[in-house]
Amino acid sequence: MKKQGLFAILLSLSLIISSCGMSPSGQVSQSGSDSSVAENEENTFGDTVSGKDTLQAIKDLTENKSHDAITSTSPAEGDITGDSDDIAVEPTSDDDATGESTSSGFESSDDSKPFDPEITFTAYDVISDAVISENIFSGYKLTMVNFWEPWCGPCVREMPDLQELYVELGSGSGDYNIIGVYSTEDGAGEILNEIGTTYSVLQYVAEFDSLQSGYVPNTVFFDSQGHIVYSDIADDSGCLFIGSRTKEDWNEIINYLSTNN
Repeated sequence: MKKQGLFAILLSLSLIISSCGMSPSGQVSQSGSDSSVAENEENTFGDTVSGKDTLQAIKDLTENKSHDAITSTSPAEGDITGDSDDIAVEPTSDDDATGESTSSGFESSDDSKPFDPEITFTAYDVISDAVISENIFSGYKLTMVNFWEPWCGPCVREMPDLQELYVELGSGSGDYNIIGVYSTEDGAGEILNEIGTTYSVLQYVAEFDSLQSGYVPNTVFFDSQGHIVYSDIADDSGCLFIGSRTKEDWNEIINYLSTNN
């Protein structure tokens, strides 16, 4: 009887151990957990997503979100008009412009003053099919340099106004000039052709890094000595105008910079 009772006890303990998921060595069984993890991993990572698909997904998530300072929408096909005061996050640079300069502000063209530019560069102009340098500043009282990207909706919507302003200012034959700068090739040519852009549009070079805010569109002005124009109406660092504006807004800014510096 004692042996039978002991056997019954051992049998009961064996059943209890088995129901608790214990292995004979006393370790908790992981087979169920591993299977669940593997299944979750397969569901999460099983589909391969391309970089373009990921970028599009991010754009889709942010397309309908508005903010006074930042938007991240992509331009709709054929949509080249829109609202002002919009900007997009710039993925190519997170550095703020230093704002450091020895220039006291706008200086009108004067042959007695030496040309002493704050930045030097050589960049390819996709409009004129020529190489442009900082010397372009010396021919104008004020040069507007507008940084944009083809994936930036506010940038693209602003560009028809910039083209109209450029023509009204004399198409580069007067005292004022406009230059565009971009770094992303994808779609840029189609946008420029659709708008009919005739002002210089340069491919981005590293020498422009110090002029960035981390957002686009981003605009800075240079005087005829190649000095950055600082003003109390700038948005950041005393010299950066962040966000898109209408032709009328830019015209007022140019007039202000010309008469108040």
